[in-house]
Amino acid sequence: MGRPRRRVANQLILAPMTERTHLELRPGILADCTGAVYLESSRALLVADAHLGYAWAQRRRGELGPLTDGGIFARIDAAMARWKPEQLVFLGDVVHLGRPASEEREAIEQALTSAANQARVTVVLGNHDRQFVSDFGHLPVETMLQWSDDNVLAVHGDREWPDTSLWLLMGHLHPSIRVQDAAGVRQRLPVFVIGSRAVVLPAFSPFAAGFDLAKPLSPEWRLLFGGEYVELAAATGTQVRKLPRLVSLRFQRTQAGGGSRSTAR
Repeated sequence: MGRPRRRVANQLILAPMTERTHLELRPGILADCTGAVYLESSRALLVADAHLGYAWAQRRRGELGPLTDGGIFARIDAAMARWKPEQLVFLGDVVHLGRPASEEREAIEQALTSAANQARVTVVLGNHDRQFVSDFGHLPVETMLQWSDDNVLAVHGDREWPDTSLWLLMGHLHPSIRVQDAAGVRQRLPVFVIGSRAVVLPAFSPFAAGFDLAKPLSPEWRLLFGGEYVELAAATGTQVRKLPRLVSLRFQRTQAGGGSRSTAR
C-alpha cells in the first residue's frame, strides 16, 4: 500500500522533530534547515526570497516596527559555514525595496560583500529587484533572469519559466503551513513543496509569513503540480523534516481563458 494521502489541513499536529539539519530531495540535491537548497554537483547554495533590508524598507513606508534584520544575516552565514559553497545563488527578491536609505543600504551591502568574500554570488532577479542593478551594481555580484546546472533550472517564479527537462527550483510563492505541537502551541512554518517536476522553496526571510497551503492556491501552482500529490518538508531554521503524508493542493477556480504564471508578492 502507498502512503496515506490527504489535503493540507487547516492545522497539522507536529510531532517532536529529530535533530536533522538537512534532507535529501534527490541524489545530490539537499534541503537545508534554513530553507536553502544545496547542490552537491555544482557546489551551489540556493536561497529564495531573502528580502534583505525589509525592516528599513517598511519604515520608509511608514511602519514603526523595530529596525532589525530578524537574524537573516546570521542564517546566511550559518548555511554558508555548513556547506562551504563555491557559489551562492539568490533566487529573486534578494532585497525588499529599491532605492534604499543609507542604513538600509549599508546593511545590504555588508551582507552581500561578506557573502562574496566566501563564494561567487549570483542574483536571479525577482519582482522586488527591479532597482537592484542600479542600486547595487557596483558590488561583486552577477545578475541574471535564471540559473541552471546539469540537474536543475532555478528561477524566481514571477515570470513565465521555460519548458525544461531539468528539475525546476523556484521561490516567489512563500509556502507555509499552520501546525500545532504536542504542547498545543500553534505556529506557522515555512515549507518546501516537492513534486515530480518542481520544488518551491520557502521564503528565507523571517519577515515573510508565508502563504498558507490550506487555502486555495493561485494558477501557477496548478502549472507546477497539476493534480499530483506533493510532499512537504518543514524548515524551522535549525531542523528540517518531511511531513509523514503526501498531500493534494486546492486551486482557485479560474475563469475561461484566465490564469497566469505569476502573482506579484
